[in-house]
Formats: sequence, structure tokens, C-alpha cells
Amino acid sequence: MGTKNKLNDSDTKLYEMVLNRYMSKKYDWFQKIDIKDVGYSERAPAHMAINGTIYVDENWLYNQWRKYHYSTPFPDIKDEEYAISLGDFIGGDLSEDLQKTSLTLFAGVTNLPRPKYTSWSWIEVRTIEDEDKKIMESIKSIIKENSKKDKIKKLIDKVGFENACKSVGGIQNVAKLIDVRPIELLDYYFIGTRLSTTDLEKYFEVGGYDFEFMPTAISENYMEGIYIDYTITKGTINLIHGTGETFDLFDPELRKKEYWWEIEYELIDIFRDYSRIYLERLNYNMDEDTVVHIEVHFDNQT
Repeated sequence: MGTKNKLNDSDTKLYEMVLNRYMSKKYDWFQKIDIKDVGYSERAPAHMAINGTIYVDENWLYNQWRKYHYSTPFPDIKDEEYAISLGDFIGGDLSEDLQKTSLTLFAGVTNLPRPKYTSWSWIEVRTIEDEDKKIMESIKSIIKENSKKDKIKKLIDKVGFENACKSVGGIQNVAKLIDVRPIELLDYYFIGTRLSTTDLEKYFEVGGYDFEFMPTAISENYMEGIYIDYTITKGTINLIHGTGETFDLFDPELRKKEYWWEIEYELIDIFRDYSRIYLERLNYNMDEDTVVHIEVHFDNQT
């Protein structure tokens, strides 16, 4: 990568998060981008380059290739010998629009001067189907193992807790196979997971909230329902329907506002909705009458 400097890990992760959030809303062909690192140079002409992998819709990718390469056979994008990158699939107005988006967000995240241009040559291209196939191949290879417990534990390590639960029919089946209670699995694999409003927005709108959080405790009572504690570690709220001001959620002045209680209840509702969706995706044994009790805590030292 012909750039003089690299972003630190924190800024790189933040830039990746912002790009994913913005592009997923703007482009229907986009799924996600994984960034390894970002190089940049402030010397004229100022430029930057993303080193990573972008996941896109397969049909869109094929049409883009035809648009710029006519009768040339569609390449094997996984063949490293050909060094196929995003730059081989875009041009014209789309390239210009992506340049504008990536450079403006880069400057906003890093507080560095806005670069003049960026290169697409360091961004590998993969399709959504590629990622799904990779998960299925991992599942098939794990199932060949002998021990049920070892198979499930390796499966979770390989494809993630949620995908593992889906592949065997739900968290109840996973629990039976390794001889633990479902709530114990949640305590081990869910509690302590670092998440943000980006994860929530996969399922519903969160209004003016932008924060990071983690589930910190979970328990269940047969008669009373499920109890989950969440801790917000940092974030802000924009009062979209009020004054339009943006407050740090840890600002003591915000707690003095007469509408603070409304914010507290909104946060509880957000976490309750997310909890129900997450548990339903795991096929957790619950129905619409199951009560999900939520407590929200604030700790920016976590």
C-alpha cells in the first residue's frame, strides 16, 4: 500500500463501523466491509487507501463486470493470482459517489484533512453467497467429528453462537447436546458481548441514540420470566423531536432534564425489543406472554 501513515486500531474500527452503517442504508447491493487497515498520506496529493474485503450482492457484481468488461469472462474472485479488487467493478458516477462517501467519512472520523482521492485496489471483493457457503462448509466439516459435545463447542467457535444454534434447530438442542441449561449458554456466550446501536439497527430503528453497550447479567425464573441487565459504556442521544441538541448519555446535566425519565424508559424498551428478537432468533423457549425484565446501567469505565 503506497501510503506513508496508517490509522491506529481504534480509528480503523470506528471508520469500519461508520462505513458499514452508512453504506448499508445507501446501497442495496452492499452487505458489509471488513477493514484490516487504512493507509493515508497528507502530502500532496493527499490520499488514502483501505485494505480489506467488501461483501456485495452476486448479481450486482456480475452486472458491474459486464458493464466495464463486455465479453471478458467473469473472473474467479477468489483466485489470488489475478488480484481482482473493487476497482475492477466500478467506475463513473458510482466510483465518484463512493469516493465522496469514503473520503468525507474518513475526515469526519479521524479529524484529519479530507484526502483528494482514494484507491480501490486494496479492497478484495466477495459475494454474500461466499460468506454463507463458508459457514455451511464449516458446519459440514465439524459434523464429521465424533464427540457430540466437542462437535458443538467447535461449531460455536467456528461459526459463532447464533449460527451454531440455528444449524441444530435452536439453543434448546445445543443445550441438550452438551448437557447444560440454555440460560447457562446465554451466560457464557451472550453476556459480555460488546455491541452497539449498529447491531440494533439490523432489526429496528433506534431514533437519535448512538451508543455502545454490553449485556452484563442474565437469569430466568419459571414464574416471572427472563431478567437481563445491560450496561451502556458510552454514547449520545440526539433530541430529534425536541430541541435538536445532542447530549452525551453520561452528561450529569442530561439527568437534570425533566424528560430524563422518558429517555430511561425508551432505553428499557429498546433493550427489551432487542432481547426478544435475539432470543427468538436462537429459538429460545418463550412465547409472547413471556415477560422480559430489563435493567439499564451506565458505566464508562467498563
